[in-house]
This record gives sequence, C-alpha cells and structure tokens, in this order.
Amino acid sequence: YQEEKLVNDEEDTNDVKLMMALHSFDMFEECVQRYYEARGLSIPPKDVIRLQGCLLNYALKIAPHNAALIARCISVCARALSTLQNQKKASMMGQGIVLGGGTKKSMELDMEAVATAELEKLLSVPLEGMGLKVLEMPDFGMLLVFLPWGNRKKVAVEMVKGVIGGGAGEDGKRVKDVSELEQLFAILAPLLRDEGMAAPAMYDSNDHAAGGGGSLISRTANLMGTLGITPSAMDQNDLFGGPNAGVFGQAPSGSFGGDIQKLAQFREEQSLVAKLVHVLDHEDTDVAYQMLNVARRHIQPGGAARITVTMPAVVFAALGLLRRVQGLEFPEPVSVPKKEKEAEKEESKKDGDGVEATKEAEEKTQEESNAVEEAKEESKDEDGEEATTAADDGVDAEKSSPATEDASGKKEVEEESIAAEEVKEEKVDAQPNPPAAEEQPAQLFPEFTKSVNCRKLLVFLQKSVAILAPANPELAFKLYLEIATATDLLSHTTLPHFPNASSEFTSIAYDFLTQAFLVYEDEISESHAQIRAITSIVGALTSCRTFERTDYEALITKTAQYAAKLLKKPDQCRMVCLCSRLFYVVGKEDDTNAYRNPQRVLECLQRGLKIADACSMSSSNVQLFVEILDYYVYYFEIGNPAITDKFVSGLIALINEHFDSIGVTTAAIAETRAYYGQILDQIKRKKIEGESKERFGLIV
Repeated sequence: YQEEKLVNDEEDTNDVKLMMALHSFDMFEECVQRYYEARGLSIPPKDVIRLQGCLLNYALKIAPHNAALIARCISVCARALSTLQNQKKASMMGQGIVLGGGTKKSMELDMEAVATAELEKLLSVPLEGMGLKVLEMPDFGMLLVFLPWGNRKKVAVEMVKGVIGGGAGEDGKRVKDVSELEQLFAILAPLLRDEGMAAPAMYDSNDHAAGGGGSLISRTANLMGTLGITPSAMDQNDLFGGPNAGVFGQAPSGSFGGDIQKLAQFREEQSLVAKLVHVLDHEDTDVAYQMLNVARRHIQPGGAARITVTMPAVVFAALGLLRRVQGLEFPEPVSVPKKEKEAEKEESKKDGDGVEATKEAEEKTQEESNAVEEAKEESKDEDGEEATTAADDGVDAEKSSPATEDASGKKEVEEESIAAEEVKEEKVDAQPNPPAAEEQPAQLFPEFTKSVNCRKLLVFLQKSVAILAPANPELAFKLYLEIATATDLLSHTTLPHFPNASSEFTSIAYDFLTQAFLVYEDEISESHAQIRAITSIVGALTSCRTFERTDYEALITKTAQYAAKLLKKPDQCRMVCLCSRLFYVVGKEDDTNAYRNPQRVLECLQRGLKIADACSMSSSNVQLFVEILDYYVYYFEIGNPAITDKFVSGLIALINEHFDSIGVTTAAIAETRAYYGQILDQIKRKKIEGESKERFGLIV
C-alpha cells in the first residue's frame, strides 16, 4: 500500500481493501505512539511533525474524504507539540527562571527551519480537499499557533484559495454562519493585519454598528441625521487628514521598501481577501448582513494599503444585499385576478336566476293543477245529475267561486312572502362581500419580518465608505456616487406603492451626493483626478430620476462650477461642454419628468467656445472647436430649441477658417481633421435621410 497504484489498481468490492487499509492505518499510528513514548520529551519537534505528516498523507490516499482520520493526525501533532512546549516552561521554572521575567520568545517552542516548513506543509495538505471543514477541527488553530507569522500567512493564502475554489464542494465553500466566519478570519489574521496588532472584538449581534468606523465620519451631519444617527457620535477632526487619519495614511509601497515583487505579492493576497468577501452569502438576509459586518470589522484595522483593495468589495457586496432586502421590504403587490372576481359575480347572478326560475316553475305548476281541477269538475257535472236546475247550478257556482278566489289569493300571498324572504337572505349573504373587497388591499403586500431593512444597509454603506475615505479619497468619492445612484433607483422603484419611503430614499441619495462633493472639494486636487471626478458626477446625475427640480438644479450648477474652476483651459472647455448634458437630459420613453433647460445648454456651449478661443495654441484651439461642434450637432439632432442651424453653420465656417490658417500639419492636426470630417459626413447623411432631411438641410 505504499504505492498509490497498489491501492487503486482493482475495484474494491464490499470495501474489503478499504477496511484493510484503515486497519493498517491504526497499526501505523500505534507504532508512532510507541516511538513517542520511547523517545519521551527528548524527541525533536521536526520528528513529531514528519511522522504525523506521513500518517496524514497515507490517510488522504486510502480515504481522501475521511475527516476523522485527518483530525486524528492534526490532534496528535498538536498535543505532542503542546506537551513539548509545556515541558520547556516547566524546565525554566525548575531552573529558577520566573515566567514573568522571560520574554514571549523564550517561552515558545524551539522550531527549526525544517520543522517550520514541515508544519506548514502539514497544515496546507488538508486545505486542498476539505476547505472550510478544517474549522471543525479545534486542534487546527492550536497547531497553527506554532508557526511564525510569515508561515501562517502562507497557510492563510492556501485557506482562502480553498474556500474560493470550492474546497469540498458546496459544503466546503459556503460559510454557514457568523461563528464559522469568525473562525475563518482568525486563521486569515496574517492577511488582514500586521504582526503585533490586536485582534478585533467579537461580533455582537445586538449592535450592528459595532466596529463601523463611526469616529471616522466627518461633515456628514445632514446625511447621518437623515439616517437617524446623532451628530454626537461623530468626531469632526478624524476624517480627511485628522488626528486618526495617520492610521490609514501609510502608502502601499512604504512597507516594502520599493520592492515591486513584494508589493505585487501583497496586492495578490489582498485580492484574494476581496474575492472571499464576494463568496460570503446566506439565505437569510439578516445573517448575510452580520457576515458583512464581521468582514468589515476584521478588514478595518489593516491599514490604507489593505482597505483600498478589500473595503470596496464589502461596499459592493452590501449593494447587492440592498437589492435583496428591497425585494423583501418593498415587494410587488399581489392583487386578486379580475377573472376570479368576475366568476364570483357570475355565480351570484346564476343563484339569483335560479331562484327566479324556481318561482316561475312553481307558479306554472299551480296554474296547471287549477286547470286539472276545473276539468274534473266539468266532467262530474256532465256525468252526474243532468236534471239539476240552472238555479241550483247558479247557487253552487256562487258558493264555490269565492272559496276558490280566497284560496288562490292566499297562495299568491304566501309565494310572494317566500320570494321576499329568499331575496332578503340573498342580500344578507351578499352583504359581507363588499367589506372583504375593501380589506383585500391590506393583504396585497407581504409582511416584512427581517430586522435589517434598506435604511440600515445604507447606514452600513455610509460608515464603510467613511472608513475608506482617508486612505483613498478618489475611490471613496466614486463609491459615494455608486451608493447615491443605487439609492435613487431604490427611490424610483418604490415610488408607485410606497411614496413615503421613496421620498426618504430621495433625500438620502441627495445627501450621499453632497458627501461626494465634500470629498471632491477637500481631497481631490490633482488635475487628472478632478477630470475623472467631474465625468463621474455627470454620469451619476444623468442616471438619477427622483430629485426635485430645485435640488437637481443645485447639484448640476455646482458641478458646472467645478468644471469652470479647473486649472487648465482645455480641461475647462471640455468639462463645461460635458456639463451641458446635465441641463438637457434625454431620458427613457416612460420618463416624462426629465430635466431640460435648453437655454442653459446654450450658455454652457458658448462658455466653452469662449474658453477655446482663449487658448493660445492653434492646434489645441481647433481641436476644441471640433469637439464643441460635435455637441452642437448632437443637440440640434435631438431637437434642442436653443440650438439652431445658424449656430452650427457659423461654427463650421469658423473651423474651416482655422484649418486654412494652419501651416504645418502635425499628427494632432491630422487626427483633428479626420474627426471633423466624420462630423461633416454625419451632417451630409442627415440631409439625405427622410426624417431629418428638412431640418439638416438648413445647415450650410
């Protein structure tokens, strides 16, 4: 059985070979125990680890999925090393060395480089096949403590790869609950923080905001007030360069002395942690929220280099959870189909028609019986006493006719009373139906029973981005815009059935945008970063659909002011023209409330022309004019009333004049001419097309 071929060369019927292999494992384990007893405490740690490593490899060959055998090997190795360490402490005490005076390193077991490598290999072997099942072994963590911090990091990397890659199928991949996640992050500690840093406190399910980084939130009074957080919980000096910002202020390359290889390895390790965050999931949204809280609490102390990579994963995972919670808290209404209501009405009509038909049948039967009785009486008169006088017949007729009339009258009265009672009963039976129809809308929306709602998730997102902001302001700025866009979409989707909640979410989205603007003003000063930020703002605002007109105008006016204050003139020109999109939003077909202010669009384009004309470099000047012409043609095509054919024709003439005045043709000029030619070709095509022929035909 030393060779794998001898174990798997034939089919094992009735598990005979497996039972023999398990029996041989017990024999080998017994031999190892006897060796331990014979050597006693003089056995070196490397021999203990090597022997258990051999047993572990043999166990994986004969029974790859037998967790009990693997746990036995890990447990025996942990107990043996613990015994050696305790013996060292007892020996030091016997020699008169006070434990309080010894250093931590002097208390540790002497591990040679060979022993460390063997132990690292021993701990990494079960991770490939078991994944998270190793967390069920209490001795795995105990054995991990004997490794140095750097070697523990290697084991943690293998652990993360096992979880992300699947491990032992779905059972080995998915984290079941918060306690298991805490154990996982305890093993991954070398990836999450530096050696010597204190471990985060355990997660408290009663305090969802624990470890949320509230002390890092600054100048968010409006936003946090909307979310129900008092200003007293915020420190005004921590965010954006405050006293505590130094914790996150270390540059990523500062810890590696400029070593590019170590920096790349570090980023790869943190990318694995970020992937792990996206693997965290649970059917219960409350448990999923708690898992994200645990992940953020362990990620937060890692420093700027780490949270720049890992914290965005927490934010986007929370945004995904926000959509799930939205479906539970604000579900689509479940209305009663119209066909069922019509069927009920038809059944009630049928019941009424049946009563009337029964009444008519009874009246018809009564008439037939009366006719039969009259015929019998006539026959009796003909066969009986023919000698009876007409006077007697008259007397009999007088006697019989009143009685017949009385009887028929009584029957009619009884029939009318019965019909009236039946009609009353029908009305009484039908009376409860209208209240039931009125109560039905209250049952259209299922009851929301979860403790974590959308509002609590938005608080979580706010705190997460506030933690990231000192380390990477530009990234935090973009995340604020992402959250604002998601919140606006949440407001838009809840508006038809939950108008009050929609109004609250609109206010929260506005405050998130305000916070993004604060980050831009305070922390983003580099020119290229400002251009990227303004472009992101324009994209976010054009996708928002629920703001009031005054609020939206305040945001887009502020954005235009940012564009006009850029350092370089060409950047000013391009960003001011880009901001014109904010003043003439082309929304979807069902969006009738899209903001449009044609005059402000014209002002932005004219401002861009003035800035372009002020540029001293002729090549740059022409390029800006061509870009502005593209905007003019776009707005003219979509029907902006402020952009007329005169503006387009005049700008074309201006560009032609500038091209004629340029002497030497450079690569930039050639590229600009090609761009200009494409715009002119587009205008020519529009002059030919039927729908736009008349409109574009006015352009000279």
